[in-house]
Amino acid sequence: MLTDHLIINLLIILAVAWPMGALFVRLGLPVMLGQLVTGLLLGPAVFNIVSPSEALTFLADLGIFFAMISALVMATAAELAGLHTVIGAFLAGQFVRKEIMHENIYNAIGDRFYGLSYGFLMPVFFASLAFHIHFQWNLSFLLLVTAITVTAIVGKLVGCGIGALSFRYSLRESTIIGFGMNGRGAVELVIVAVVIALSNDLLAQGVISEPLLTEDQFSALVLMAFITTLLAPLMLRWSVIKTCSGNEKEQFCQLWSDKKRD
Repeated sequence: MLTDHLIINLLIILAVAWPMGALFVRLGLPVMLGQLVTGLLLGPAVFNIVSPSEALTFLADLGIFFAMISALVMATAAELAGLHTVIGAFLAGQFVRKEIMHENIYNAIGDRFYGLSYGFLMPVFFASLAFHIHFQWNLSFLLLVTAITVTAIVGKLVGCGIGALSFRYSLRESTIIGFGMNGRGAVELVIVAVVIALSNDLLAQGVISEPLLTEDQFSALVLMAFITTLLAPLMLRWSVIKTCSGNEKEQFCQLWSDKKRD
């Protein structure tokens, strides 16, 4: 499995994904976007330098399931309950927080897993996911992307806003929370990857004759996640600057500047 071709492809992906991710972070954008752009540039959509393969898909899947190592019991329990193991990993992540465990234990977990997951598995996952994007620049595809993206933005804005209002946040604060939640594109991409894997298994078993997601639908969902994640910090900054005043605005602008310098 560990062939020269695979090693070269991994080195190419990582060599481009690391600086691209650092560039996006420098611009105040999520590192995930830089890794997706890496996949678009290296994959069939643009330069076709790296092609999808079973070995890369396997490593990308490790990127999804690596978090479960720290909570194997949760993942197994989720599978026994008829749920996907990603659900177990997500629930396990809710318990790996500073607020509910000793700080030394939390730091030890972070030291062991951060480098491997963020430095290796995550870039491979997002880059390889972008390899499967096939752009169809026609009116129907553009309308599909627009409809899904608008629905995602409005859905999070309204859904999270109503939830925040019910907890007696102001309309301004609820709007800011809604804009901020648009940055959760990584979760959507994990779900898309799970659906693709399930679809391939069902097709191989002959259970279904058509894929659960067409190429256009898959590409539209990935583009939606990219666009909403890209817009989240921009909309969040705009909403804070427009609605906040005095010390709130100054603190936010200082925080934003410090983050970009880091």
